[in-house]
Amino acid sequence: MANAVARGDAWLGVVVDSAGIGSSIAANKVAGARAALCYDRATARNSREHNDANVLSLGAKLISPEAAREILAIWLSTPIRWGAPPAPRG
Repeated sequence: MANAVARGDAWLGVVVDSAGIGSSIAANKVAGARAALCYDRATARNSREHNDANVLSLGAKLISPEAAREILAIWLSTPIRWGAPPAPRG
């Protein structure tokens, strides 16, 4: 998924594992992927507004399904605020 985002085959991506941190670390190893582990509304909003995260990582064992849906909705609807996204690395 991170490769698809980095190549431009996908605009955004979402990964889910037990805690979320492992998938975010793996995704961030791909040049052009900017993964953020989000666990509430504030981290979801901040990761898009200020960091232009293009990959959302969620921990299925640490948040409820309802919280995951809310985080995803906020993450998808939050625009970046600091300008154009950075040029892809690589």
